[in-house]
Amino acid sequence: MTAKVITLGIQKGGCGKTTTTGIVAHVLTHEYNKRVLVVDMDSQGNQTEYLTRCDIYEFDERTIFEALKEGDVRPYIVKLEDNLHLVPATDVLATFSYWLYHDGKHIYPENNAMHLKALRKALEPVLNDYDYILIDTPPHIGEQTLNSLVASDYVVVMFESSKFCLSAVERFIETVEFVQGSTGQELNPKLQVAGILRNLNDKRRSDMKDLVELCGDQYPDWVFESVIDRTAATGRLALTGFDQSENKELRKAIDPYHEFVKELLARVE
Repeated sequence: MTAKVITLGIQKGGCGKTTTTGIVAHVLTHEYNKRVLVVDMDSQGNQTEYLTRCDIYEFDERTIFEALKEGDVRPYIVKLEDNLHLVPATDVLATFSYWLYHDGKHIYPENNAMHLKALRKALEPVLNDYDYILIDTPPHIGEQTLNSLVASDYVVVMFESSKFCLSAVERFIETVEFVQGSTGQELNPKLQVAGILRNLNDKRRSDMKDLVELCGDQYPDWVFESVIDRTAATGRLALTGFDQSENKELRKAIDPYHEFVKELLARVE
């Protein structure tokens, strides 16, 4: 079966992209027995550190940046578990845009938007090796995010309960429509919005409750029914990790995401 490629994105920081990507990958592998590849397209390398619990510089010259240059992720895949693999990132990925328009322009010329199809090309050799490929994106719109969307079948739009993020959702959907071909240039017409995930909600705050409802009112056909509330256990995952033997609160940390994963699978299957 060809992998379903899913980007999690929004052009704003602090919206739970890294946390959600990591937890979804864990749930898919451990509870659904799926083969999952996580691709870190954020030059901060947070997903890399999140899943490996290693300093990102341990992966120098063995990252998604090298994979993009070569057009093949296979030499740069890190095996975390039998069914969970990662293509790591370091902050050198921040030079990807510069490389595309200079040294890389003969490989990925701007004509036919080839510079936005580099990740798609790099993933093609492994599409039959996984059930799902999850792409964690940076908190901005640029070549890294656009490449992710062009390479994807679905996108999960991340919404954190704030007015600024509500505004960002509209802008991000415009970017998705651009990739789908609303401007006449079809970069990826098959791309679909899997849904909008309302997460990092603080139940104690009425303003957040109002924003969750407002997002649902504005995008009734897209929001997931699941709303992810903030929990301390989830917030500590970056420190405590995904090893059940080391993290006694792992179940508590990932429980809020089970219904979302179930909804996501129903939408993409």
